[in-house]
Amino acid sequence: LGRVSEEKGHFLAAQALEKLMQKNQNLYLLIAGKGKMEDALKTFVQEQALSGRVKFLDCEAGDFLDILDLLLVPSRKEGFGYSIIEAFAKRVPVIGFNVGGISEIIRHGENGILFSAYTADALAAAIESLMKDDSMRRKIVAGAAHDVRAFSLDAMADGTEAVYCKVLQ
Repeated sequence: LGRVSEEKGHFLAAQALEKLMQKNQNLYLLIAGKGKMEDALKTFVQEQALSGRVKFLDCEAGDFLDILDLLLVPSRKEGFGYSIIEAFAKRVPVIGFNVGGISEIIRHGENGILFSAYTADALAAAIESLMKDDSMRRKIVAGAAHDVRAFSLDAMADGTEAVYCKVLQ
């Protein structure tokens, strides 16, 4: 979901899918977004014989999140992950790389899953862990639904006001 660029980890997600396909025949990677790496990614998908399992969609974030079983955020660098908050609100579990803004939002095992080694094996293991453990999936979805309230406009305005009050004192 979002810009198709090198740092967003689309190639890593496709490699993880390739590893998981051997054991799981009903997996698909959906990609929504445009960007300078889109043609290279499509070529990579064809070369890896993943064309039947990777779908490129042109849709809005809300529509995209409505059809997902989980959101992957394998970005190598990320500021504030709006797509993570949107997924929390839609009750879609999130797996993200343990970096920057992703790790500031996701609390591993509580409201999402973080993977720390930037490898297809580590991402595949994280995906598989959620596929196999329904209780963990329910736990992180509930945690995410609770935590999304902290990112409402009112909550953020209250937080900003608290900082100003503290500085003024």
